[in-house]
Order: sequence, then C-alpha cells, then structure tokens
Amino acid sequence: MTKRYLSKFTSADGTTISYTFPTKAYEYEPSQGVKSPRAAAIGRDYAVRLLGTDKVVRDVASERVRAVKVDTDANVNTEADNARSKLYLGAYGKLWTTDGTDLRWAWAELAEMPQIVVSYGQPGMQPMVFGFTRFSDWFDDTAISATAAKSASPATLDVTNAGNIAAKRVQIRIQSSSAAGFSNIKIVNGANDHEFESTRDAASTNDELRLDTTVPEITYSTDDGVNRADDYSTYVEPPTGQRLLSFDLEPGVNTLTITCSGTPNYTITVTGDSPFA
Repeated sequence: MTKRYLSKFTSADGTTISYTFPTKAYEYEPSQGVKSPRAAAIGRDYAVRLLGTDKVVRDVASERVRAVKVDTDANVNTEADNARSKLYLGAYGKLWTTDGTDLRWAWAELAEMPQIVVSYGQPGMQPMVFGFTRFSDWFDDTAISATAAKSASPATLDVTNAGNIAAKRVQIRIQSSSAAGFSNIKIVNGANDHEFESTRDAASTNDELRLDTTVPEITYSTDDGVNRADDYSTYVEPPTGQRLLSFDLEPGVNTLTITCSGTPNYTITVTGDSPFA
C-alpha cells in the first residue's frame, strides 16, 4: 500500500475526459474549513455556540497538487496543452484518489487553470500546479448494495456502509412481486432509528416505490421504474430530528427492519455511496 494521493480528474461520467497528474516531485495538499454559527454574549468570554453539541458544518474543500512532468521538450509542451484542455473541458467532474489498491472519488470543479512554470536551462522538466474545489465527501468506488426478496412481516435486511461517516446518498427501492406485494411499508434502521414509511399500496407486479435521498424525492412507478411520478403525498414524515426524505446509513452494518401490511411479496434494494470524511 502507498500513501493515498490525488491521482486524476475525470468528467462526471468518469470516462469521457480523464487527466492523470504527473508524479515526479509530487505534492498533494488538501484543506477544508468548517463553519459553526455563534453569537457574542455581553459580559461573557468567547461566544455562544448555536449548534449545541452538534458537529460543525464542513465548507467546500480545496485540493491542490504540485508536480513535475519530466520528458522531452515536445512532450512536456503536449502535457501542458492536455492539462489545460482536459481539466477545463471536464468542468464539474470527479476527483480520484488511490492508495495503490482502493479508489475513492468526489465531486469537484477546476478552481484555476493549471499553473505552468517555464524555466530556462531546465530542458525536459515542466513544473505544474493544479487547484480544485471539492463539493462532496470522498466516496468508495464500490457502491453500497443490498437486495433481497421478502414475503413476511417483519423482515430484516443488513446493509453495509464501508465508509467512516454516515452515508446520506441512499436509494431505497421496493418492487412488488405480486398484484398487491406491499402496503403501508415502513423501514427502520436499527443503527440510528432513521425511518422511511409510505402509505402507498401496490396494485400490480410492475409497481414500485422509491426513495432517493440524493434529489431528494419519493416516487411511484407502475412500469418497473421506466416512468416515475411524485409520491410525496403518501410519505409519512419521520420523527423530529430526522430530515425529510433522508435515510442515513451509519458506518459498518446497518440492520433494517421492514414491516408491511397485507400479504408481503416484494423485493427491497438499497444502494448508495460509502463516504469518507
């Protein structure tokens, strides 16, 4: 294993545009501020923290790489052109880190055009500086995924978040396997008591219900997800303290308990992104 380092930037689809950073004389410097609302209090030292005991809020992050491209003069000129064009055309895309084995990615954009340092008397050497603004956590390249067919109530499903902080980019899909495969379904995460509940009743084997916290939205489909319609009217608001249309997965194994009215006959699929702080 090597030290984790910033290896490349790609377009949002991960493939159309890709630029790999040089690694000679390589230096990677990430930084990120935090925000905490506070108020001055007359006659008191310091300030009053308005978050109570909650954790601070993270700001956008800065990701900087300094490296040297070593090659022929012609090739280092080509490298400079590629860096400028690919990073600019990649627009809002993905930064990737690696430790030689595991990949992680984050949403980011170019913060400045690459700095190219040209020095007389140093043929074949091109120092370069790259700057990015990061807008998300780092996510494991292997997505969260758990699925199972259920025909009883209550039922359970174990979902593993391989990250080290709670996963908030989560999708829960309930697919009916009979004419009335689910009704008044409720899902509770035993790791944090987060809930997802809907009063929707399935009416055919093509019906499905989906919560997507990345939008966020709850939708219903009668053609196996080809077309979806807003279904917020069936959504049961969660307990106080849980955001609307959210369902966090804690690091490690999350045991979900699913209850369902009627005669359960459905498939539940949970997907998401495992995040790292």
